[in-house]
Amino acid sequence: MNTEYRREYMRRWRDENRKRTNELAREYYARNRAAILLKEKDRHRKKLYGLSPEQWALMVVSQGGCCAICREEKKLHVDHDHATGRVRGLLCNRCNTGLRVLEEPKRLQASRDYLART
Repeated sequence: MNTEYRREYMRRWRDENRKRTNELAREYYARNRAAILLKEKDRHRKKLYGLSPEQWALMVVSQGGCCAICREEKKLHVDHDHATGRVRGLLCNRCNTGLRVLEEPKRLQASRDYLART
């Protein structure tokens, strides 16, 4: 069976059996949800930051599984320089968000003014 014929046959079969195809896809997702989500995270980190799963794991281990700033064991996010795209380390959400404020002088001053007013 040649490739083109098989591809067309499978396309027609899926079209004619849409309900069954969707049912099979839902069952597969339910059985493999954790692995699918992990692969999606790996693809996301590779696409946005150029980090392979091995590089991510090495960074987590080298930081002891905790945030590079507060040292708490929380869910880690990639910290990167928005101007250059260079990955700096792994931070918890609170530290990553706080660092952004510190990097922008206008935002830092606006934060100080807000705190002074309240």
